[in-house]
Amino acid sequence: YTGHQLVDGDEPTRPWAVYLAGTDRRFRLLGFDLDAKTPGAAAAAARDADVIAGLLTDAGIEHVVCESGPSHGRHVWAALAESVDDETIATLARLTRHLCPTLDTSPLSNPDTGCVRPPGAPHRDGGRSTVLRGELSTLTAPSTTAGQVRAVVEALAKLVDDSEPA
Repeated sequence: YTGHQLVDGDEPTRPWAVYLAGTDRRFRLLGFDLDAKTPGAAAAAARDADVIAGLLTDAGIEHVVCESGPSHGRHVWAALAESVDDETIATLARLTRHLCPTLDTSPLSNPDTGCVRPPGAPHRDGGRSTVLRGELSTLTAPSTTAGQVRAVVEALAKLVDDSEPA
């Protein structure tokens, strides 16, 4: 959390995170960070992870759901075979937040510094990010296309429009 350091060799024992976008500002990972910082928020984060997982499944996007640490927040991960521009991902984050209030939009809204602790990474308050559902191989051998990501954005736009008052 305190600066940029490349990891070469053994995994660090302190908390670490991975960037979601490359230096070209195009996203190669989706990392939905669902916070559970207040009492009762763990259940809301779990519900929001289920909502996001459902949207990804409907679009044919393989994903991994993790419990992020001792507060029982969630991370939902998908790896992209085709990079996606930052504006599309920022829109994805904003629309998702309408349905999933525990979502921290900053990692998906900032292609320069947006990062999330990956599966297995330690949490600053103890514990590690633990896989609950999905296969890690979907993150190391991505198959998600830019078209699939756009399909999720379109589906979210319809849901958000439907849920907002006239």
